Amino acid sequence: MPKPKRNWVIWVLLVILLLTMAVGSYYIQNVQHARLQKQQNQTATVGRESRTVQVARRDLQRADISTKHVSTAQMQRVINAAKQADVSVVTYAKKHPNTLN
Repeated sequence: MPKPKRNWVIWVLLVILLLTMAVGSYYIQNVQHARLQKQQNQTATVGRESRTVQVARRDLQRADISTKHVSTAQMQRVINAAKQADVSVVTYAKKHPNTLN
């Protein structure tokens, strides 16, 4: 008689194991992936300048133009104005010295 009882317990444990694996797989694929994407998007934008602004700052500093007290938004405006004028950021900053004040 004990043998059928053991089979029943084994099947119940197997079903519980499969359900646990299914729930864990769902959690990893959906919930954890969404959290990771959200975290990566926040760290990519908060507290960091875009790559374009970093390159523009480096180019201006190489040309002995200080960007120490220039905000990121102001740098972006200068970059956009230089693109519209079809010149480099350094050339635009030299032609318009008041844009970085």
